[in-house]
Amino acid sequence: MRGQAVQLVYALRLLVALVFLFVAYSNLKAAIPLLRPGLYDGWFYRLDRVLMLGHDPLELVSRIRWEWFATLMKRSYFFLFFFVLFGLSGAFVFRSALYMERTMLALLLVYVVGTMGYYLAPSVGPAFFNETSRLFRHTADSPLKLSLYNAYVQFCRHPYTAAVFPFNGLAAFPSLHVAQMAVLLYSLSRIEKALVWMLVLPCILLTVATVYLGWHYVVDIPGGLLVAWIAGLLSRQIYKRWPLAARSPATVVDSLQHVG
Repeated sequence: MRGQAVQLVYALRLLVALVFLFVAYSNLKAAIPLLRPGLYDGWFYRLDRVLMLGHDPLELVSRIRWEWFATLMKRSYFFLFFFVLFGLSGAFVFRSALYMERTMLALLLVYVVGTMGYYLAPSVGPAFFNETSRLFRHTADSPLKLSLYNAYVQFCRHPYTAAVFPFNGLAAFPSLHVAQMAVLLYSLSRIEKALVWMLVLPCILLTVATVYLGWHYVVDIPGGLLVAWIAGLLSRQIYKRWPLAARSPATVVDSLQHVG
């Protein structure tokens, strides 16, 4: 019982760490127009057409305007937040706080690597790009987009006086929705493969929603998978570099009890 309580406290500490990193990430994302002016949306838009053999994928998805499908896409896009909680909880409940830590590290690295991608090639996404914004003016989440765009414009005009709130920033490439989803799917596959099969359809819908709603270009999807791969590679190297993290969960609990 004592060991379980210590592991629970340990897991809660990890969640607090994730919150702090997300705050830092939100501020860095919002500051992109100030620190890295210039956008690569035109480049990503043209690359999408090349990948789709000359067809415009954004034009194609914009023709699908069934109300039920639009609602499904909106809910699928925000499914990620529940997926993160489910994935981390699954890692903790079915394995250990240590396994949750390893999953958490990969997620944290997704934010770090993804933010570097934002600054390397800044983009705001199809819904906000001049050449494609007309296609996404009446999507299910249009009010949210309008709010974010107004905040983005205010920051661009008055970077030192405009209010900055979480989620204010706009950044498309790479898709961190896809990156986090890939990391969590891999983590859950190490616990129980049946869990992965249960989540395949929601994850496919989430991926489609990122493009359908205009948040991301098609090329942002492989970009997100690349971020997930880099984050996983870095997390493995960190655990090899510092063997302390590779100890058994029981040993970790014992050490935490001594620290506590």
